[in-house]
Amino acid sequence: MSILNSNDYKRGNDDGYRDGFQGVDKTFFKSGLSLKFALHGSKAIDTYNEGYNIGYEKGCYDRQSKPKPQTVKQENQNINEQTNTFSNNLKSSNMQRGIDGQIDLLQQMKQFLSTLIERFEEITKTQESFIRGLDSEGIDVKLLQRFEDEFNENKSRIQNLISAIDNEQIPYTEQVIRYLEDTPR
Repeated sequence: MSILNSNDYKRGNDDGYRDGFQGVDKTFFKSGLSLKFALHGSKAIDTYNEGYNIGYEKGCYDRQSKPKPQTVKQENQNINEQTNTFSNNLKSSNMQRGIDGQIDLLQQMKQFLSTLIERFEEITKTQESFIRGLDSEGIDVKLLQRFEDEFNENKSRIQNLISAIDNEQIPYTEQVIRYLEDTPR
């Protein structure tokens, strides 16, 4: 994945195919969860969504076109059906666990945001090392200057994102977690 390329079609296509094949409802939540979106904005989301829609259709088609395995009818088939129904209800209730589920998701989001900060910092260091490598390889000064200018712009954008995540999003998420933890159940 080249972070400098704003095209996020492949990631969207992969996510869409997976959701379609698994029979999950369409969700574009992941379109904003990429470094490309952070750097390139709507272009990354547009290409992600285009890929997602096409991948979703292909996943649905593949899921529906696969032959279903045949089952042997047993005396205890009703028990198995009841067990499957209970299992399916349990899975869906896990998706709607109320306050505890919200707390879990918020904690996962907080962890994701912390990881995102680390990734942004890694990207900045990696790009900086490439530019130092170009300098040590003797690239033309004018060419190097353009890379350095673009790097400094990206670094400034990334630092602004890191600051917003670290000073606003993570503390707000923690505040909501504390509020929900204190909410009677």
